[in-house]
Amino acid sequence: MRTLSIITIFLLFGCQKGDNLSFVENTNFMVETYVYSGWCAQDYHIVITEEQTKVEKLKKGNCAKEKGGLEGLFVTDSMKFDRLRELLRKVNFKEISISECFTCADGTDFNIILTENGKKYENRIGKTYNDSETLETKKDQQELLSVLESFLRE
Repeated sequence: MRTLSIITIFLLFGCQKGDNLSFVENTNFMVETYVYSGWCAQDYHIVITEEQTKVEKLKKGNCAKEKGGLEGLFVTDSMKFDRLRELLRKVNFKEISISECFTCADGTDFNIILTENGKKYENRIGKTYNDSETLETKKDQQELLSVLESFLRE
């Protein structure tokens, strides 16, 4: 009987519901992305640390069917995180300066903010959907965007 009481107490107070979890920022290495899509498509805000990934839907102007808000808080997939970190280095993210506007033509843009050791680096990269037209120099950037998109499907 005593064992049953201890188990009951543990179950009641020892576990946290997903709704009660909180996101902890990590300024040593954190990737924050705003995914903006053209006309009435859903926009997202993703924050990725080595430990956690937070996905939020952003409310869009007059055509929004859904309210914005937290979509999910997940444990970060370590393989995806390592690939993301590798691609950020490969494209020289801290050195480049890109400010594209594919949403201007009903496309998708990724506003990416890398925080590393307390310092922020920001670029806005447009998603190319026709790979045959993607310049060779942009292939790594496009792969980076694909990895970031994969965090939406945690």
